[in-house]
Amino acid sequence: MRRSAHFTFLFCFLFTTARAQMWNGTDTLYGNEWIRYDQQYYKILVAEDGIYRIPYETLQSSGLPVSSIDGSQYQLWHLGEEQPLYVSTAGPLAPGAFIEFYGQKNRSELDRYLFRDPDNELLNPWYSLFTDTSAYFLTWVESGAATLRYEEVENELVDLPGREEWVWGEEEFLFSDQVSKRYIGVTSTLYIYYSRFEDEGFTSSSEISRTFSVPCPGVYAGGPLAELELRLLSNNNFDTSVVLSHSLEIHVDGELLVEEQFSGVILKRFRFERPSADLV
Repeated sequence: MRRSAHFTFLFCFLFTTARAQMWNGTDTLYGNEWIRYDQQYYKILVAEDGIYRIPYETLQSSGLPVSSIDGSQYQLWHLGEEQPLYVSTAGPLAPGAFIEFYGQKNRSELDRYLFRDPDNELLNPWYSLFTDTSAYFLTWVESGAATLRYEEVENELVDLPGREEWVWGEEEFLFSDQVSKRYIGVTSTLYIYYSRFEDEGFTSSSEISRTFSVPCPGVYAGGPLAELELRLLSNNNFDTSVVLSHSLEIHVDGELLVEEQFSGVILKRFRFERPSADLV
């Protein structure tokens, strides 16, 4: 099947305020609302996206009373939300049995609460400022209580619908060469860096110009318009007497799409529509 690409990436020339709690738009959260203090939890650390299997032997050696817990009682939590599980048996686990789940590395889900306006101030939402490692928590509930499970679907390839000409795909091109921090220029070669989250994040090294290509395999040239998203951050002006000291140009396949002049540390986001045929 051919694909029409929908892709997102981060590009930075260089390189927001902390809060004590988390505001989700409705309530002030402390992060422990999901915990039931009459239950035990076992922490599972995940640093890469993927499917993780926990065999019976690992659970037993970690101290879980596996012989007295039915497979249907296990429950998994991440970022305050229950996650679906696959358990190889509905009864108590035995040698050869296992639990499986899909886990994801830590990105910016919690970092967002450090910013007043994370959608417009968070420099690189694909990399956490602190760690790539996520924490998942395995527990068990009373017998008969509802738990999330993956739905098992029979692999019967009969009465199939017609073939789709294209599907949406997404490609990312991310820079993580360095961590950018706001700084004060003392002289042309001496800088004082400080941390308050504003304008911080993983970026490319500082460049006057950068050329790169985003791989888009399997593009369907007859598909709908593709979308290109671009994020960049300008560096500070050392010479404050210069007005509009940043001159920005963005070219895609040789076509000039953006031409701007501005000053100061500014996070800019752009979104363009491009014909799918241009990605072939």
